[in-house]
Amino acid sequence: MKTIRTITVQTHDHGPVIVREPSWCLGDHPDGGNRSDITHTGRMVQLTLGGQTMLASAQLAQWPYSVRSRVPFVAVEFADGEHEYDPAELQALSAALTEFASITLPLVGDLLQLAIETEEAGHAARHA
Repeated sequence: MKTIRTITVQTHDHGPVIVREPSWCLGDHPDGGNRSDITHTGRMVQLTLGGQTMLASAQLAQWPYSVRSRVPFVAVEFADGEHEYDPAELQALSAALTEFASITLPLVGDLLQLAIETEEAGHAARHA
């Protein structure tokens, strides 16, 4: 049987809230926000060009008390700004994007499994 981790987050609008902590969450939950602001975040993967220019990042996330959706998702952020590339730099960019795809593609399976588990947990809670 799996051990269910919980943490308590002090919120502005609901006082102390006991939150179930998914195994993938890094556990950074600051006090003082609203309950709907509580966010689970997983390990961030980053794509950099030449180890210096951050192009994109991705991480598993969930807002367990969201009024819109409580299903886990992958948040992807792309660096803003325009960059100019010569042929060699463009080749390096293409290689980096291919690497990023290989890193994020396995998250699809994780995301699908978490969506199923979240739906099952919600169904069980509604019928308990």
